Amino acid sequence: MEQNKQYVQEPTTVEKCNELSKQLFYTRLASLPSRSESFWKELDYVKNLWKNKKDLHVEQAGIAALFGIECFAWFCAGEIVGRGFTFTGYHV
Repeated sequence: MEQNKQYVQEPTTVEKCNELSKQLFYTRLASLPSRSESFWKELDYVKNLWKNKKDLHVEQAGIAALFGIECFAWFCAGEIVGRGFTFTGYHV
């Protein structure tokens, strides 16, 4: 806690908390154009890989497969949490 002391705002009031939350919101909002640009670049890269499937290396295919497995695992974990940490089904 001592190392991060310079980041703590004193006194912590409701007004200061509201101001900080607005700053965070608008900072994230300002970063949307660059995030959108990065998304479209990544999508173009994937489209280019798909067009040139013959030039695809085993390493790249393995990374894509691992990414797909990771996405599926996060989906399954989310489903389990959504069911109330049960594997069989929802409590009705």
